[in-house]
Amino acid sequence: MRKGKELEMKLKVGIKLATIGVFGMLLISGILSVLAIRSNEAALTKSLGEKAKSIALSASLAIDAEKFSELAKNENEKSPYYQATQKWMNQLREKTGAKYLYTLVQENDTQYRYIVDGYDSSDKENFSSIGSIDEKSNYDKELDLVFQDGKSRYSAIYENETWGSLISAFAPIVDKSGTVVGIVGCDISSN
Repeated sequence: MRKGKELEMKLKVGIKLATIGVFGMLLISGILSVLAIRSNEAALTKSLGEKAKSIALSASLAIDAEKFSELAKNENEKSPYYQATQKWMNQLREKTGAKYLYTLVQENDTQYRYIVDGYDSSDKENFSSIGSIDEKSNYDKELDLVFQDGKSRYSAIYENETWGSLISAFAPIVDKSGTVVGIVGCDISSN
């Protein structure tokens, strides 16, 4: 009888230890899963961000800052410079798979103004005409920082109701004196 109780006690202790072990393993698995997901998100952000930044920087280096500044003043969409720039930016956007490729200048403390949009001008839903105004609140803080310090950078992945899940990168358009006269923005879908 005594052996039966001892066996029963050992069995109960064994079951309790096994239960604790299973819950411990589940907890560790859950923590490792969360860490893996965060690591993957960080890697995706870096990969897409660097790609977008590379595209924006390539475009900004190809833009003649003096001609761009003149275009920003006169907003002449019929000028050969505007036509040529818009065409190659559209081709670059298509070739690289970027969702959007565009140039902006600061309009005032709360707004940006589009100068050249690298989208086909016949696509009225996605194309922003020269002189179109957009609120600064629609953009990540990185854009303002590029205007301030002239260093290219990218945003975190963000969700936009209209455009979906994106990552944006910005590169400065710098004139001969070193002044940031505009930026090139590149948005890539993270889907």
